[in-house]
Amino acid sequence: MYLNNRRQFLSSLAATVALKGQTAQHPLSNDDRLSHGVLHHNMQLPSIYERSTPNTHGLINTISTRNGDAIRSNTYTDPILCSKLLDGTIQKKFDITVPGDPRIEAQPLFAPSIETECGEERDLVIFSGMSGQVSAFDANDGTPIWTTFLGTPINGSSKIDAWNINIKWSILSTGVIIGTNLYVVAWTSKDGTVENAQHNLHVINISTGFQSLAPLLLTSIGEMARKQRGSLLAIGNMIYIPWGTIAETAAGAHGFLTQVDVNRWAVVKELNTTVKGVGGGLWNSGQGPVYDGEFIYTSTGNGDYDGVNNFGESIIKIDPKTLTIVDHWNAFSDSSRVRANGGQWADQDLGSSQVLLCQDKGLLVVCGKDGVAYVLDTNNLAKGPIFTPIFITFNGLGLNATSLNDLDQVHYGKTFHQHASLLYFNDQVWCFGENNNLRCFNLDSNGILTFVARSAETASVYAENSSGMPGGFSCAIRGSDSQIAIVSVIPDGDANKTVTTGRLFAFNADSTKWNMLNADGDRNITRTWMSNDAPNGHDSFSKFMVPVVPGNGYLYYARYNGNCSVYG
Repeated sequence: MYLNNRRQFLSSLAATVALKGQTAQHPLSNDDRLSHGVLHHNMQLPSIYERSTPNTHGLINTISTRNGDAIRSNTYTDPILCSKLLDGTIQKKFDITVPGDPRIEAQPLFAPSIETECGEERDLVIFSGMSGQVSAFDANDGTPIWTTFLGTPINGSSKIDAWNINIKWSILSTGVIIGTNLYVVAWTSKDGTVENAQHNLHVINISTGFQSLAPLLLTSIGEMARKQRGSLLAIGNMIYIPWGTIAETAAGAHGFLTQVDVNRWAVVKELNTTVKGVGGGLWNSGQGPVYDGEFIYTSTGNGDYDGVNNFGESIIKIDPKTLTIVDHWNAFSDSSRVRANGGQWADQDLGSSQVLLCQDKGLLVVCGKDGVAYVLDTNNLAKGPIFTPIFITFNGLGLNATSLNDLDQVHYGKTFHQHASLLYFNDQVWCFGENNNLRCFNLDSNGILTFVARSAETASVYAENSSGMPGGFSCAIRGSDSQIAIVSVIPDGDANKTVTTGRLFAFNADSTKWNMLNADGDRNITRTWMSNDAPNGHDSFSKFMVPVVPGNGYLYYARYNGNCSVYG
C-alpha cells in the first residue's frame, strides 16, 4: 500500500492492528462496540439468525450510487411496477424503520443476492443516517440484517443550517458501492460540536457490516467547516467526493472535489473551485457529479468567478485523471446581480441542481435557482448556450431569461428554483420546480427546448411564504413496450424552514393519454396515482430525497420520520 504521509501511515497501522484475527460475530447490543473508533458493529435482532425466509419477490438490480447510475439518469426498468403505477393499483406494502436520527438524507442503495454472516442470501437495501449509523435490511420484507455505528454525530445547530430542522448531522451524502464494499463520508465529533468535528471516509463490507479499514481522515478539526452533501462518484478504484461549506461565501469557504484511491486508501488530489476567491460549492441538492465515461461534469454555486482561479456560478468539465478543469462556462457573476433597490441578490446559485447529460445528443441541460434552462455542447462548454435560454420551471412568457433584471426577481410572488436533477428520455426534458408543477419539454437535435405539457399537481401548495422549497424529485420507470411512468414526490409546505408532509404522484408519460387544457395547445400530464398513506393526512417529506426503483416490483421512498415507505 502506497502511503504519502504520516497520517495515512498511522491510519493504516491502526486498521491492521484492529483487523488482525477478526472473525464474523453474532449480533451485538448497542453498547457492545469495539474500542478506539476503528470498528463498530452493532447488529440488531438476533432472531434473524433463527429464520431463513427465502426471497419470493424476485431479485433486484444493484443500485450503487445516487440517481441509479454515473450519469444520474433517475431512470429504471420494472414492468410490473410500471403497470401498477399506470393503472393506479399500487399500494403501500410495508415501512422499514431505520434506527437512529429520523432525518434520512442519503438515498438508500441496493445490492442483490448478498450472502450474510449467517449464510443466508439476501437482497439488501442499505441506509446511511444522520445519526452516524449505516443499516442493512432485506429489501423484500424489511428484515433487519446489520447496523454499524461510525461515530458521534454533530448536534443540530443554526451554525450549520439557519432553520435548524435537523436533529443531528453525520451522513448526509449518498455513498457508493464498489463490489461488496460501501463507501460513505461521516461527519463526527467527540463532543457533538462543529468546532471539534471532522470528516472521515469509511469502507463497510455489505455482507457483514464490518468496517474493512480504519476511517480515512478527510478534514481536520479547526479548519473551515465543510458540508458534504453531494453524492459520491466512483470511477474504477477512484472515489470523487464533492464539498460545499456551511457558510457558502464566507471567508475560507470553497467548493472542493476530493479524489481518493481506495486501493491505496489515500487522498490523491483535491480540486478547489475558487482558489483565490470564495464559494463555488459543489452541493447540488444532494445529487452527485455526472460522469460520461470520459469526463466529469458538475455545476457550482454562489461564489467568485474569473475563469482562471475561480469558477463560481459555472458549469465545469473535469478530467478525472488529473482533476483539472478542461472546459467551463459561466452563467453570470454574482457581483452583476444587483436588485433595483440596490441590494445584492445573494442566492442565485446555479449549483442548486445538477447538470443533465443528454448523451445521445452530446448536450448538457442546466437549470439552477433562476429556473432558466441553458443547453450546452459537451464538446464546447465555453461557447455557451446553443440556443436562447428560457424559463422552464414556470410560465415565463414575457420574461427575458438572459436579462439580469428578469433573473433578479421573485416572479408572481413565488420562487421557482430547480433542485432535483432534470429527467431525460425519448427526446424530452422534465422538470419540477418550486411552487409549480411537473413540466415536459421537447429537446430537438439542435438543442432547442419547446414546451409540451404540465401537470395539474403543484408543489408546496400549503407553503405560507414565497419559497416553498424544494419542488419535486422525480424518477422514470420503464415498463413493457413503450410504457413509462414518472413518479414525483413533492412537499405540501416549505421543506427548507420546517419539517413538512408530502405526497407521491404517478404520471403517465404517454402524450396520447394527456388531455388538452385550452385552445393554445397547453396539455395536462395525466396523473394515475397519488399516495395518502398516513392516517391523519400525508406522510413526512425528506427535503432532497428521490424515489428509488431497484427492479423487484417495489418503489422505495425514505422520509424524515425515520421510515422508508415501500410501495408495490
